Amino acid sequence: MSVEFRVTSDFRELAEIAEARNASPEWRGVLEIKPSVNRVFRLRGRPPNKGDINDIYYDLVDFSQITISFNELARRLSQMAELEGTYYPLAENFALRVARDTGRYERIPDFIDAGKDLVAHAVWYLWRPERGEDFTTLNSINKAQLNRALKSFWYRSNFHQSFSGVAIHELHTAKPLDENDATAVRSKPRTRLKQATLHLSLPSVIATVDECDPIEKIASLAVMGYYPDGRGLMGVAKQIRVDRIKLGYALNRAIEKLIQTRNGATPERSIREIVDELLRDGKYRYASGAAVVRNSPRYLLLRMRKLPQGLSEPERKIVELALMRNGNTLLYSNNEEIGQQLGVDKNMIFNVIRNVTSSLQQDTL
Repeated sequence: MSVEFRVTSDFRELAEIAEARNASPEWRGVLEIKPSVNRVFRLRGRPPNKGDINDIYYDLVDFSQITISFNELARRLSQMAELEGTYYPLAENFALRVARDTGRYERIPDFIDAGKDLVAHAVWYLWRPERGEDFTTLNSINKAQLNRALKSFWYRSNFHQSFSGVAIHELHTAKPLDENDATAVRSKPRTRLKQATLHLSLPSVIATVDECDPIEKIASLAVMGYYPDGRGLMGVAKQIRVDRIKLGYALNRAIEKLIQTRNGATPERSIREIVDELLRDGKYRYASGAAVVRNSPRYLLLRMRKLPQGLSEPERKIVELALMRNGNTLLYSNNEEIGQQLGVDKNMIFNVIRNVTSSLQQDTL
């Protein structure tokens, strides 16, 4: 059996189309909305559908701070769907080549479907204009994805095969996944967050997250792609000097709250304000240069919006000195320095700060 396919000519044609889109002001509008699309994709775990346009629009205005009309957003999303379709013929050509190379001609429809899925994933998620990527870059990403991933499609486990291609005895002997089994694989953070927010719009998710403790906010926003780092919980944990496991527990606590949330909650402030506050508060340092850890009494003190009622004058002076800073650098590195300024024992400083912050202890890790 012979299989005919065209590749070389299509590469050149697609490269010309990509170059033309880079030069088109109309098409470059897609690059502007793409970061918002990526974040909604990240939350939902799939390419956006009609029901996600409101969430993308909310992200675009609230976080990216880009103002366009709702109709204009819908038009640009239609362009992205057209962009995906541009690469379908290329996916089919690669599928035919893989079928020829593996001798699996009867699986051509499966290879084609797999190729189109790879293209969709590249267009809607892997492609990152916020990193300086343009339509020419997308062209390269799609070719690399198809060349690398599609050919290995057949050699993977049966998880990637359609049921029509699996021998009947394999289906009969397959064991269902028991989520209560101690050996069951734990789902990834993004999957857990997606499952917890299926019933919620993005504004309701943000409103709930903003009511969480700071470490829970960071974990949730990191998985959603708002807290800057780009490497998920592991990268953020390293960035803020928190154990990866503790950050995972913080995400689980936020997920429990999201599961119980009803849709329709309205955030009191923008995503940008929430993230900026976390970034600002996450970089406090002592005058010595050491970072202020998030579960220390001094950090809890910095989180208080106002001092509690009933403080004596000496206690108020202690707290005021403990809070004094130049930007995000505390002027006094330890209790002994504060005690020297006031002429009191450092143990008294410790006890006052501990008592003032005792009501916030439940917010620590």
